[in-house]
Amino acid sequence: MSASFGKEWLYKRLSTVLLAPVLMFLFACGGSETTATAPVIVEPTNSIPTISITPPQSTNIAENESISLTAQATDNEDGNLSANILWSSDTDGALGTGSNLDVVLSVGTHAITASVADSDGAEAKATLTISVVRTLGIASISWQAPTQNTNGTDLTDLTGFVVYYGEAPESLIHSQAVQDPNQYADVIEGLKFNTTYYFAVTAVNSLGIESDLSSTASKFISE
Repeated sequence: MSASFGKEWLYKRLSTVLLAPVLMFLFACGGSETTATAPVIVEPTNSIPTISITPPQSTNIAENESISLTAQATDNEDGNLSANILWSSDTDGALGTGSNLDVVLSVGTHAITASVADSDGAEAKATLTISVVRTLGIASISWQAPTQNTNGTDLTDLTGFVVYYGEAPESLIHSQAVQDPNQYADVIEGLKFNTTYYFAVTAVNSLGIESDLSSTASKFISE
């Protein structure tokens, strides 16, 4: 056996010996390779709270007039967050905390912000614009007192009147009591300039029962 023939024979023999396990492995695996992957952990996504402001009866109010601010806030994970609502004004700063808040704002235009955050720090906001005007206007109003009850009997226990007024005839949200049954006129102060006000009067008896509203009168408050 020559040296070259011996090397060739030894190379083929070794190749056969070394390749056999590889072929057997591929055959046992069906001729394809498999790759193991690590499990993926999906973290839950935190939702952002929702918040909404309930519009007040009027966003134009008089100086020194209190306004009620109301809002609701909820969160999918934390539930009702209304008690945590923070109120602020871009003019007056921090106003207070809670779902309902009565405040008196300074004269001017206010951007009111209601904000809330959940336990993970996700925050939501809602805004409202309120205008507060200086009030120096007055209105004088007079009326005739009733003399009979609705059943036709004489009215003998009249104790006073209530003057109702507001910026719309269907929204007389302010009132001023007149305790004297013999007083048939009154002066309403602190009215906003350049605004039309509407007025109506009721009569009150000794039981505290009020009559229906009188007809409505109006007056424009000029500067």
